[in-house]
Amino acid sequence: MATPRIVIIGGGFSGLMAAYHLSHHVPEAHLTVLEPYAEWGLGLAYSTPEPVHLLNVRADRMGALAGQPGHFWAWLSTQPEGGIYAAGSFVPRCIYANYLRSLRVAIEARASLIHVVSEAVAVHPRGDTHVVTDADGKQWPADAVLIATGNPVPSSEGLLPKGSHVPEYYLLPSAWNAQGLSERIRSLRPDRPLFILGTGLTMVDSVMSLQRHGYSGRIIALSRHGHLPLPHVELDASMEMHPHIGETLMSLPPRVRLWCRAFRHAAEQVTRQGGDWRGVVDALRPYTVRLWQRLSATEKKRFFRHLFSVWNIHRHRMAPEVHAVIDAWRAEGRLALLAGRLTHVEAGPEDMRIHWVPRGKNEVQIHDVQAMLACVGPGYDMRRSRSPLFQQLLKDGVLNAHDSGYGVVLHQANSGIFMMGTPCIGASLETTAVPELRDQAANCAMAIKEYLHST
Repeated sequence: MATPRIVIIGGGFSGLMAAYHLSHHVPEAHLTVLEPYAEWGLGLAYSTPEPVHLLNVRADRMGALAGQPGHFWAWLSTQPEGGIYAAGSFVPRCIYANYLRSLRVAIEARASLIHVVSEAVAVHPRGDTHVVTDADGKQWPADAVLIATGNPVPSSEGLLPKGSHVPEYYLLPSAWNAQGLSERIRSLRPDRPLFILGTGLTMVDSVMSLQRHGYSGRIIALSRHGHLPLPHVELDASMEMHPHIGETLMSLPPRVRLWCRAFRHAAEQVTRQGGDWRGVVDALRPYTVRLWQRLSATEKKRFFRHLFSVWNIHRHRMAPEVHAVIDAWRAEGRLALLAGRLTHVEAGPEDMRIHWVPRGKNEVQIHDVQAMLACVGPGYDMRRSRSPLFQQLLKDGVLNAHDSGYGVVLHQANSGIFMMGTPCIGASLETTAVPELRDQAANCAMAIKEYLHST
């Protein structure tokens, strides 16, 4: 056949690793990466220049290549700055970005590849192939298409309650816009609090940036549950694993309540024996997808409704150094975490008035704040996505909403369209961390190779 054309939609970590494996498995292919960032391969997570934004996984487990978890640590050991870190260090993400750049250089030297600085807005069939349309109206023919869009960029738009309006000058830039945030911090008053919507890892990154750039006032952070990600700790060999937890859950009927009870029992047992609950969480990782796929749609919805936020703070933890800063801010009364829902926002000439209702209660609470920063996580219900691409693919029936309500699934297998990462959350649950994404990228590359050779 002629030179196969593969279009990768999304050029963050997922797109980079997909390109890496495709350049090995389908070396004759021409790769087109549609990524709106000027520099592809980093995405939002690893584009941050802030040295206080650390990886959430220790260095010796952050290898980007499938089957090689120590690859990043081996690379870091050869770098000038490598001497100041240990295998168990939580390294700044800007250093990890240099590692990804080294992989991108290797891909571009080996593969026929172009980076289109634009966003994909549509994918349509054309005979036995497809054509991908970008935001500039250009069309890119493809024998295979890989959707690897990653997490949507958090935005203040659409987050405010109906009837609320906040002028742009009250909304602070993202924590990943270091220059913009630094400039705005200079205008903030230390005697008036700052409001953050969200209490997850994005909020944590924001607090670290605010501290680095000199913000000395108070922060009020609100989320539905008020949960804060828990910290990593150093685990010795006796604390690292609970080897039977996966088999234990696999042996039980697929009921979230039963599994939760068994998991808690295992964590309590390990703790009584001098271990740590984190070892139980980590031991479950190889079983997560298989367990998830055993659950019915009803059970998956139950998990997302009642346990997802709890699971996330235990599973996606923050670096100990970062936790120390957050803990100090809370102890000093500079950071307050609230659980509830935002009901109304009023913008006055100098301040914003935040109306919110505490979780489980009805009475409205009010806080006057000087500015707002949106730190909410990605919207997993793709039916509400503002992405033109997902709107088109759902409308045309190429994708269907997953029966859990989270993420999407391909309507038809072997159609020449493939998908990995965040859109697959309903099907796999764990789809956003490097250890899962590196395996997904390798699997997708193999699936695309088999598809091309069968057509």
